[in-house]
Amino acid sequence: MATTTSEIIGIYTGLLLFLFVVIFVYYYYFKIESALTRNGILVVLIWLITSSITIVIKSTIGKEFNVGSAFLLNLFSVGVIVVPLLFILYMFPIIGRAFENTIGYFFINNDELRALMTTIFKPGAPYDYNVLVTQMFDDGSLQTYLDTISLEKQENQPTEENLKSLQEFVGRKHTMSEAAFVSLGTIVASLICFLPVVYQLF
Repeated sequence: MATTTSEIIGIYTGLLLFLFVVIFVYYYYFKIESALTRNGILVVLIWLITSSITIVIKSTIGKEFNVGSAFLLNLFSVGVIVVPLLFILYMFPIIGRAFENTIGYFFINNDELRALMTTIFKPGAPYDYNVLVTQMFDDGSLQTYLDTISLEKQENQPTEENLKSLQEFVGRKHTMSEAAFVSLGTIVASLICFLPVVYQLF
């Protein structure tokens, strides 16, 4: 029985969601100091998975295909879309700020952060101090920002341990926003390969 277009799109969507999970897990758990090494591993990972997706979709359609062509086409799409995207994020991190205050904030807005913020700011005030994290960025300006906040809101100066914990939250917010940004770029890179497969252009 031939696979319908809707079934192919469903399979593709599921595989693409799996790729997104891999990207987010990679950013969340693998902390590599060198940006070149971290991004290099990520590019290879995306290339291998998108190539595998192309092969799976082509196999599902039931047409003959060249495995080498699948890897080559995905290498081109990842090289043209994802690599420049990572370079832009590295050179201009401000581009990802919108994702930091939405998707990034979603990942860190929890009770653990709330407990930390109430040790820095006066508890019991009718204000969600977690929101202040949206004004903090992973660019070395965290302490400067805290110094500019009204002293009336601060319980006391944060300890070195609290400052380190807060920096970890801010860093996690940044990495999750980058994962979201890269995931969007991966959609474009993957579609460059998916559409020719569906329309059997190679």
